[in-house]
Amino acid sequence: MVDGSIKLCRATKKHKDDPTIEQYNDGNFIAVVGRAGIVTVIAAFDRYFTTRFSECVVPILKNEGPSDGLLKILAAAGLDLKGALGLLHIQRPHRRIRTLVDNHFSDYTTQKFHVIDELFKSIGIANLTANAEKKAKKKTLRTSIEGLVRRRHVIVHVGDVDIRGNLRVLYPYDALKRIDHVKFLVENANEIIENRLQKCK
Repeated sequence: MVDGSIKLCRATKKHKDDPTIEQYNDGNFIAVVGRAGIVTVIAAFDRYFTTRFSECVVPILKNEGPSDGLLKILAAAGLDLKGALGLLHIQRPHRRIRTLVDNHFSDYTTQKFHVIDELFKSIGIANLTANAEKKAKKKTLRTSIEGLVRRRHVIVHVGDVDIRGNLRVLYPYDALKRIDHVKFLVENANEIIENRLQKCK
């Protein structure tokens, strides 16, 4: 969406070249599309990690059993002793576990790296985001993404205005770079997660 907003600005202003920051922010509707793009990317980032974690739970339970950390997460999801005993009487207990985990994470937020790392530590993947950054060979990957997450919070919670009530300037080229960093981190994290799942097959 940020890329699309730049193209929209170019078409609206009838410029062949990429718009300047002033041109991009002159007329709020174009920058609003860019802001929506930032919010969407961070929502997808959040959703990826919760969904990916949910996908890992059952294969790891089947092949290795739960760690202490995973037991805590399952208990929070509703699989306490009573729930575990109830699994003895149903035909597809693993499907029930997956449903409980999915429901639990439908409202869970994974936009902070320490939350993501703690989650995946429970299934035997230590320091997932740091290792994904290292694998990507980009030392400032997480710092860059944290900046985008902070901007998302300002957009969502205060309408992207400063303390004087003025709309903040959006730098679309910086946002595009940071969005690429999100994709890069997710790609490398996914490879680490896939390698972990291969070990329990």
